[in-house]
Amino acid sequence: MGVAMRILIVDDHEVVREGLRQVLSSNGADRVDSAGNLGEALRRIRENPYSAVVMDLSLPDGNGLDALREIRTSWPRLPVLVVSMHPEEIWTPRAMRAGANGYLNKSTSAAEIVQAVRQVVAGGRYFSRPLAQRPADPLDPAGGERARLGTLSKREFEVLRLLGAGRPVGDVARVLGISVKTVSTHREHILRKLGFANNMELIRHCLRLGLLGDPEIPEQV
Repeated sequence: MGVAMRILIVDDHEVVREGLRQVLSSNGADRVDSAGNLGEALRRIRENPYSAVVMDLSLPDGNGLDALREIRTSWPRLPVLVVSMHPEEIWTPRAMRAGANGYLNKSTSAAEIVQAVRQVVAGGRYFSRPLAQRPADPLDPAGGERARLGTLSKREFEVLRLLGAGRPVGDVARVLGISVKTVSTHREHILRKLGFANNMELIRHCLRLGLLGDPEIPEQV
């Protein structure tokens, strides 16, 4: 992997951290540290000159996209590779906008993870396959729906998932700290972009794609 390769793994599952540590250590990394939450990760980054961070999006003390933005703001030259269980079609564009240098699914092979780490450390980007080059999968009729999610803004995506969880417009406004009118406007944009007629279709959409258990959905307040 090169000289003085220092990697930080950020994941809340110990077995994942240990597995990645073994893979990277056996493939040339000089030092592999790990953190189980965002707070510990930020502390380690402040104290150590890492070559790259390999992190999940689901963290117990904060969502990974916010963590990405914070790392990118405070350490703009530190490469971050996301390795997560969440669907690449949905989360790769959002991770890129938040500052990720690469995105892989946790089902990725060890060899590809090593390749991805090497590439982001060298200053490049790594994604398992350009989304635009992926052929439509006839066994995955939801593939087109996932692709359309990329047309939503960050705020529209938050509103979608809150409405998809069955929360009324007033509740969504309170959770996000915006007006009811603004929520209604976002809802209209979402319905138009996704081709839905009402909230029930939004709910079925979120349940079908498994969106409600993913990162970055605001908690009830």
